[in-house]
Amino acid sequence: MARHNDTGKRGETLAACWLTVQGYQILFKNWRQGRGEIDIIALKKGVLHFIEVKTSRSTRYGFPEDRMNRGKWRNILQASQGFLDGFPVESPVQFDVISVFIGDNGVEYHLMEDAFSWSLITIINEK
Repeated sequence: MARHNDTGKRGETLAACWLTVQGYQILFKNWRQGRGEIDIIALKKGVLHFIEVKTSRSTRYGFPEDRMNRGKWRNILQASQGFLDGFPVESPVQFDVISVFIGDNGVEYHLMEDAFSWSLITIINEK
């Protein structure tokens, strides 16, 4: 497996552990629907969270969360809609991004809650 794949998998494992300590209940990891994948689906305080994990070992190309783009969001939205079609929920839904930076001085986490507003869904789907 390529190093970037190893880094990504390690970041997802670290993120799931960190989120658990923060009070999230991890429901699914790497949930797939068509071409889309949701790294982590979790519950916390009655809110269903679709969480994208971005991991990096260097800031050479920016911070991990800087790699979110319209196509990535579109895939996450399609996968999340597939999830909700199969598992309808009454709870609010939120899209989050967790940045995992694995550096020489340890691991740093940055959780961006509600990183994607439902109001932007129409913008992404129109283009």
